[in-house]
Amino acid sequence: MTLPNEASASLHRTMGFEPVGVYRRIGWKFGRWHDVAWVQRALSVAQDPPAEPR
Repeated sequence: MTLPNEASASLHRTMGFEPVGVYRRIGWKFGRWHDVAWVQRALSVAQDPPAEPR
């Protein structure tokens, strides 16, 4: 998401996303550079170790 954007950041936190990084000054929007945040959320709980492929 383009930063700053507290509304979007709050929505993502509420949905269980966690920050994993920020690209600094990578997005050009409205005549200026912006940071872009990356977030992630696990889709499932992984087995440890993973099951053998069939």
